[in-house]
Amino acid sequence: PKTLALWRIDDGKLQANYWDISSTGTAAGEFKSKNATKLLSSLVGARRLVVRLSGRQTQDADFDITGIDGIATQTAAACGVRLRS
Repeated sequence: PKTLALWRIDDGKLQANYWDISSTGTAAGEFKSKNATKLLSSLVGARRLVVRLSGRQTQDADFDITGIDGIATQTAAACGVRLRS
């Protein structure tokens, strides 16, 4: 199952894609390695992530991601990938 995701990083352009829904139905995201790495890389240096998920219902979330650089690098390393600069 997938859900339509619209997101903006800081004041960047609005992006859209279909994100996977977790097997429990409690989360959605870019869970495939290539897509996850691309999204995680785009968060480096960012301060804000705004997401809208549209499916059976619409859900909005606004995240303060200040300081995500170290976490993103560690997450990628734990998955055995390197973030692009």
